[in-house]
Amino acid sequence: MDGPRIFDQVIIDIEVTPGNQAPTDILISNLSVTENAPNDTLIGELTTIDPDSQEFTYAIFDQYGDPLDNFKIVDNQLQVADTTQLDFETESFFEIIIKSTDNRGLSIEETFTVELIDDRDFDITGTEEDDFIESGIGGEVITGLGGKDTFAYDNVDEFGDILTDFNAENDDIIDVSGLYYTYTDWGYDLESVVGQTPFEDLITVTGVGNENTQVFIRPYGQIYLDYLLPLATLEGVTPAQIDANDFIFS
Repeated sequence: MDGPRIFDQVIIDIEVTPGNQAPTDILISNLSVTENAPNDTLIGELTTIDPDSQEFTYAIFDQYGDPLDNFKIVDNQLQVADTTQLDFETESFFEIIIKSTDNRGLSIEETFTVELIDDRDFDITGTEEDDFIESGIGGEVITGLGGKDTFAYDNVDEFGDILTDFNAENDDIIDVSGLYYTYTDWGYDLESVVGQTPFEDLITVTGVGNENTQVFIRPYGQIYLDYLLPLATLEGVTPAQIDANDFIFS
């Protein structure tokens, strides 16, 4: 005999565990370091963006996927691994790949550029004798001391040197002939490049403060172009004290 159907209502709670989601981004607090920075120097701290807010491990590679020798990651810190490989004159920036892996094995890789800052804190000091002092990469502070000194240049850049005791009355000389050698190699006549009046054509002097002079030069003989680079700042010297006799051009 058919009767009314009776149903029991049962409520079941089902807990749904969300699947793991991969990291979405890697952030770093800083991407520059000074050349010659000691090993273990902190460059920047890493942060991984992940919807799951998990723990992460990091690895670092070069652009070919090989391990790096110059940088390393300790915990979440990008550090200097080998300071001898941080030479601005050889390489001014490095492309690195950082991989962040969450504790469930999902990962993200991103490419970063580490900028190397030129350490230009160089001092050059002569003797009490007649010295021939060659400028290096630029940005030096040069002190000739006594004697009749020659300050020689075969390259210039956007920085320029500081000559702390240039003495025109003591026959100190700035030798820039090295800046024009390549033109003779290319078949140019050196005199036609430098000109009959090289001081007037190639050199510009400007007063800095009350007692200093900044010397600018057209480094490649381009006398018809408005192209000047700073050669040196002469401390304790006024522009009126500088003339063609203070330079060697060829």
